[in-house]
Amino acid sequence: MATKLSPSESFSIEPAESPTDVQYAVSLALKEERNEAEYDFPIFKSLSPDRFFIAKLNGRNIGCLVVIMVNPNHAFFQCFIIEEGYRGRGYGTRLFEVALASLEPSCSATLDAVESMCPYYE
Repeated sequence: MATKLSPSESFSIEPAESPTDVQYAVSLALKEERNEAEYDFPIFKSLSPDRFFIAKLNGRNIGCLVVIMVNPNHAFFQCFIIEEGYRGRGYGTRLFEVALASLEPSCSATLDAVESMCPYYE
């Protein structure tokens, strides 16, 4: 269940605009011991310039998700991570919803999931 934001909190989801945003995603994936390599992220950014999402709370990066279009009818969701201290509060759900909304309604998607996080995806 999502936690309601207080009036003083500001949550947003924005395309990764800067090298700092991309480096944030790299550091988050490394911290979480994900299978993405550091050199993958510039490739992700070039493949999906408008679908490399950064979740921000009060201007601070707290998560990321990259949508790579495999073909016009199928997307691959890669590097879906919310920082540990922000999990279980609905931020990942919101990030996922924005990523899904970036697709055409007829498009299917595959999520590169970490087994330990599967209960959150159900």
